[in-house]
Amino acid sequence: MVIDLDRCTACQACSVACMAENNVPFVSQEEAGKERLMQWQRVLANVEGEYPRARAQFIPRPCMHCEPWVSTSRWTISGPATPR
Repeated sequence: MVIDLDRCTACQACSVACMAENNVPFVSQEEAGKERLMQWQRVLANVEGEYPRARAQFIPRPCMHCEPWVSTSRWTISGPATPR
């Protein structure tokens, strides 16, 4: 999954997609309060300043335990680079 950090608004769509892809059950707020929430994808928020001059930055933090991950920086015009 590729996430554009410049466009992230902390909508949690990537978290929902991760849970759906990995067949992780959704639980109610009551069950989540009992620490029964299993969630591998989290979105961290970094807020600087105070209103009205606050600046927020959201950083999605995936678990990276899915199938073999291919770095987008390794792609060339002719296709993916071969591993070293």
